[in-house]
Amino acid sequence: MSSPLPPPPPPPQSPKPAPRPIWKRWWFWAIVVVVILIAAGAGSDLGDTDGAASTPTTVAEPTSDETTPPTPPAPSVANVPDVEGEDQSDAVGALEAAGFTVGVETKLTDAQPRGTVLQQSLRGGTEAELGSTITLLVAKPLPVIPNVVGDKLRAARRTLGRRGFEVEVRKEGSSKPKDTVIRQSPKGGTSARPGRVVMLVVAKPLPSGGGGGDCTSGYSPCLPSGPSDYDCSGGSGNGPAYTEPGVTYRVTGSDPYDLDSDNDGSGCE
Repeated sequence: MSSPLPPPPPPPQSPKPAPRPIWKRWWFWAIVVVVILIAAGAGSDLGDTDGAASTPTTVAEPTSDETTPPTPPAPSVANVPDVEGEDQSDAVGALEAAGFTVGVETKLTDAQPRGTVLQQSLRGGTEAELGSTITLLVAKPLPVIPNVVGDKLRAARRTLGRRGFEVEVRKEGSSKPKDTVIRQSPKGGTSARPGRVVMLVVAKPLPSGGGGGDCTSGYSPCLPSGPSDYDCSGGSGNGPAYTEPGVTYRVTGSDPYDLDSDNDGSGCE
């Protein structure tokens, strides 16, 4: 019996080619590019984070169309001092010291001395806001009628007009120079309101001669005829006409004006 033959030897294998280096493969470079992009993105995020950390972010408050105005503080108040009857300067000082503003108005009157506070716009003890104005009504004396006796009519008119008085003129025969004021009513020095009429009696020349003509018979010097009555100047008679101040009249007739009350032949002595 024969022995089996050995299997034939395997065919000779060709040598395997050497593997390519990894850096020559396409996917290697693709991975590198992806890694670089990821790294670049991470660096940018870190830079933004640092900037955000160093700069505070302001969060805008929600706004509305209607804003509520702030509530104003309550005004300060104080009691108004009672200054009626006081002098103006003292009253003003007291009110200003209390925190008020002062206004002043005047009233013509002789009932109180000049500068006396007659009334205040807010009564004493009234509560008022500090800084408010308190108006004082203060006494102002009535103007005084100037004495113009002895002045010429034109000058007398000017003097009285400047003080606010009206003038009425009546002429009377007199030995005084023409248009000289020989009497006035009211008298000079009288207090009166502006607009008061002052009667001025001014001289007109006497007619020639001691009687007859325009003179009342029986009196020397001449008393011009016309007035219904004469009274002695400076006496208690009510006129309407008066004799020359300081002149004594010789009475030789019936004395219709009753100037010679003691019948001694002299009138207004």
